[in-house]
Amino acid sequence: MEIQTLKNSEGEIVRAEYFAYTNEPIITFNPARNLVYVNAACLKRFPDMDYANFLIFPVEKNLALRPCKADELHAVRIRSSGKNISKPRHISCEEFMIKILKLTQWSADKPYKLLGNVVKRNDETIVMFELKSFSDEGFGVALDDYLNNPIVKTFEQDTEISVDYINNEKDNHIWIT
Repeated sequence: MEIQTLKNSEGEIVRAEYFAYTNEPIITFNPARNLVYVNAACLKRFPDMDYANFLIFPVEKNLALRPCKADELHAVRIRSSGKNISKPRHISCEEFMIKILKLTQWSADKPYKLLGNVVKRNDETIVMFELKSFSDEGFGVALDDYLNNPIVKTFEQDTEISVDYINNEKDNHIWIT
């Protein structure tokens, strides 16, 4: 059997957001309507989360949702009130959207969906979204970038696994084994 060579610079890892995820946390940004909201799966993962703090990490281009109480500073209601409490609340956020668009360089005329990672640290659980994971061009992450950080998130178990590969730096090719 012949080993096929692939050039790192020609490949892309397809973003998971392109596939249906009915049980994973997703946040949607709709710049045309100045709305942001999480999906019902995110609310199911956090049954007591009616309010959250939005934390931005501008250098890393990450956004985290941290569950909080209604009376905490900068608490934002993310769950609808009334009969259907499992329904996400569409949050109007013109100024926040302007800042997100500036940070991410996204287009203002189309929506963006990001798949979240549930992160547990000490006694706190948050949902982390990588704003830089979405690009208006291509399918996802360049293979070169991915290989420099070969960690894959398995959302079902919220654990990390390594990807095994052999990297031949001399000719910038990868042999998949």
